[in-house]
Amino acid sequence: LNEQEALGYLLAAGNPKEPEIPIAVNKDDIIFSYYLIKTNSRISSKLEDGKPKFTIRIKTDGMIHEAKVSRLRSEMQPILEKAIEERVIEIVLETIGKAKKYNADIFGLYEHFHRYHPRNWNKIEPNWRECFQDAEIEVEVDAKIRSFGTSNEGFNF
Repeated sequence: LNEQEALGYLLAAGNPKEPEIPIAVNKDDIIFSYYLIKTNSRISSKLEDGKPKFTIRIKTDGMIHEAKVSRLRSEMQPILEKAIEERVIEIVLETIGKAKKYNADIFGLYEHFHRYHPRNWNKIEPNWRECFQDAEIEVEVDAKIRSFGTSNEGFNF
């Protein structure tokens, strides 16, 4: 995995404690760094139309560490949080794509499905590799900005 894909893995499966990881985000003309303070993830699964379906839910708390804008306003916070969520989804989906490319279940989806759906597991276990390739994997992110660091001209919150 490259650096960004490794970050996607950590966000989706690693649950790092005190991650201290910056994520560069670009929304329209606003460029900023979202500095992860806390993150956790949870995987859920089900069998739908004979195929496993997984949802990776990620929650993050962080701060805007640096922003390349003249002024940030409080009404921008939901827009910035949405941009962070979209960026995290993009990073994790890139990692999922790489895992599928190499047919490597790095997220432990095999174990998750086996643990929580033992009856259905028996149906898909002989063809797990094909099921993994065809599995729908959704990523949902809830990002919160808890504090603000620096910008090139300060903040107006």
